[in-house]
Amino acid sequence: DVVLSKRENILVAPLVELDNAETKRSALNRENPRYVPLPLDGKGRFVDLNQITAYAKEDIAGAVAAPGIEAKDDAAVRAFGLAVGRWFGRFAFPDEVQPWLAPIQKQIRDKYESPKSALGQVLHRVAEIRVEADSWADAPRTLTVHVIVVAGWMPVVIDLDAGSTVEPSTSRQARPLAEVATDLLLSKDDNRTVVLWDEFAWSLAALCTPKGRQADDQTVKGAVATVEAMLWTDEDFPLVRYRKSEQLDVDFLSDPTPL
Repeated sequence: DVVLSKRENILVAPLVELDNAETKRSALNRENPRYVPLPLDGKGRFVDLNQITAYAKEDIAGAVAAPGIEAKDDAAVRAFGLAVGRWFGRFAFPDEVQPWLAPIQKQIRDKYESPKSALGQVLHRVAEIRVEADSWADAPRTLTVHVIVVAGWMPVVIDLDAGSTVEPSTSRQARPLAEVATDLLLSKDDNRTVVLWDEFAWSLAALCTPKGRQADDQTVKGAVATVEAMLWTDEDFPLVRYRKSEQLDVDFLSDPTPL
């Protein structure tokens, strides 16, 4: 936009200091899409995307420009671009569906920054979580939670006829996430690892139950019929599923992959 002659205006966002400790923590962890950190800003300020304003180019011509990110750092450039895109591209889950998804968001936010815990370590191996519905407009919906694992952390080829005695998690009641995560970290068998990842996905899906006052809200209760899970790696998640699903807004799960 700066160099294209057909763009008359430039979008500008202010840099702000965050004094509130919790707000700053959530901004640094990328939980709050409103604020984007700038690694090279010496004052530790954040871009406030809620205060974007358009200025005519001639009004700011000659202004001093200071880099906020290292232009040669592909990961930093991509992270900033994704953060800006996230602000404009967030999907608005229906109000009555959000209480079903909130428990997953809370669980991940509570445990992701606990790298010493088994669950925290396993969450660092998850690239993204996406949610698909047979219909976002009509209730009751069937939701599918897509758990997309970083490819290197899940075996690609397994032989389920090679003597594995582990049954898929869909055939039994979901265990607590922390218990499944512990078994995942200890697993040395490829067959068992894949089945445990599948169980982890279904245990995440099992969290999707409204809590508190919302559990008694008839509109919320009737919004979702079932919640299912599907497991993928980030190398085999198909484009057709990507187009049908929406990112659950906990995208700080893994670092952006450089272009």
